[in-house]
Amino acid sequence: MALDTLANIKARLGISGSEDDSLLGKIQSSAEALIAEHTGRKFEGGTFTEDFSAALRSVQLKNYPVANLNVYVDNLGEFGLQTEIPAIAYKVDAVRGIVRSLCGPFYQTRFYTAFQELRPVWESFPGMVRVIYTVSAPVPQQIQEALALLVGFSYRKVKTNQASNQRNILQERVGDSFVMFESNKDDSYRQALDLLEPFRQPSL
Repeated sequence: MALDTLANIKARLGISGSEDDSLLGKIQSSAEALIAEHTGRKFEGGTFTEDFSAALRSVQLKNYPVANLNVYVDNLGEFGLQTEIPAIAYKVDAVRGIVRSLCGPFYQTRFYTAFQELRPVWESFPGMVRVIYTVSAPVPQQIQEALALLVGFSYRKVKTNQASNQRNILQERVGDSFVMFESNKDDSYRQALDLLEPFRQPSL
């Protein structure tokens, strides 16, 4: 699922016509991949599964806000239905995507009395907590604006390079006039990163 429609992106950029739609679509895919990598998150919504160490007291989910979730703790890593821990054993910050155990480290939610015997197992296999959760919120407007800025930046760069025949020049004389190629002054890329900054995955 895309972060925004190509039609909306073109409207933001003031692009009409469809002759460059294929190019714009490829640029959009690259821009969305950059957003995912830069923020460490996915904004399209859906169901996600993440595994964590059972020695942690809090885990930070990659995607949020969280609509609902289930937490499983299993020293065998099988995560059957019987390994789900009750919701009273943890607290969820749905807006920030943080799950905090109310029993200390997550292993204590199911194996507190037997922890001393199981300790070598926990240390050897850290991925013993599984969180399956759903995100259903709409894509934030700031993310869609950043996407349009990134697409516009790359699109203008491509068109400028085409106009200059792929030459790295600032201007070219055509008859009695000069054609300027000043894409290096385009700060929309930095503007996009500034918009993305508040959405980057935080550290616990």
